[in-house]
Amino acid sequence: MKRAALLILALFIALPAAAQVYQWKDKDGNTHYSDTPPASGEAKTVIHGTTPSVVRNAPATTPEAATAELTDPTAAADPANPAAPKSPALTAPEKSKAERDLEEKERREKAAADALKADQAAVQEQKRAQECERARVQLAALTSGQRFARPTADGGRTILDDKERAVEINRAQEIVDAFCK
Repeated sequence: MKRAALLILALFIALPAAAQVYQWKDKDGNTHYSDTPPASGEAKTVIHGTTPSVVRNAPATTPEAATAELTDPTAAADPANPAAPKSPALTAPEKSKAERDLEEKERREKAAADALKADQAAVQEQKRAQECERARVQLAALTSGQRFARPTADGGRTILDDKERAVEINRAQEIVDAFCK
């Protein structure tokens, strides 16, 4: 019973490895891999099965070289020629991962900067809307004919006459025109 359960579990684990993989480029030129084709149906390459992520040129011929490969995967140089350069197939994935990490970091920074700009624009828009509403209320109060008093330096009040009211109405109208676009 346990063997049958283990066999079924092993089959289910192996199923995703046999799935088809679709490869395509989006409008920005980024390459995508997926187990489902793109919505546009323009899958340029269909990859069947799996491919190894790191390809080694040749197995180690000496125990020292094998130990070096296990401890440092980039040490797959030719054991007969220690001055030979490292295999580019082993260093390329590391470089591309570093490049991808750098690009991802740049995208995150750009997204954060864009979000900050959007937040600042929203705050500015909210302030502008508040100033607009305040100016409209002030203009409506000035044109309604109710009496307005202005504080004086000694703590008293003076009532606005018609000339001062006209000046205040013009100033309030300029503020409405500036903030209520």
